[in-house]
Amino acid sequence: MAHFDKIYLNLRLKQLIISDWVQNEAKWWKEWADLQSSGKTGNLKQTKQTEHPQVNKMLELWVAKAMADGIHVTGEVLQQKWHKFADLENILQDERLTLSEGWLTAFKR
Repeated sequence: MAHFDKIYLNLRLKQLIISDWVQNEAKWWKEWADLQSSGKTGNLKQTKQTEHPQVNKMLELWVAKAMADGIHVTGEVLQQKWHKFADLENILQDERLTLSEGWLTAFKR
């Protein structure tokens, strides 16, 4: 898994998932071929890489500590902390994420 973790920072593959893929490889290829022939490949879910993984990692560590300390963390606090960590990483304003509700939902997962 370490190999994939370096390439796909947010994929977080587990051995169980990879084993399932390998075991059912023929099934997945058939489904892919069926989707391509029907023209429905646009509906496939793709994993998106985080634009600033170092900031998200800092935020994840902060949240873990806050939760361990019993601190209630709101969406607004998460967004504020993300911006503070982006400042620490010298990320320019025009290169920052918008931190939408979608981002917040994905981060909470």
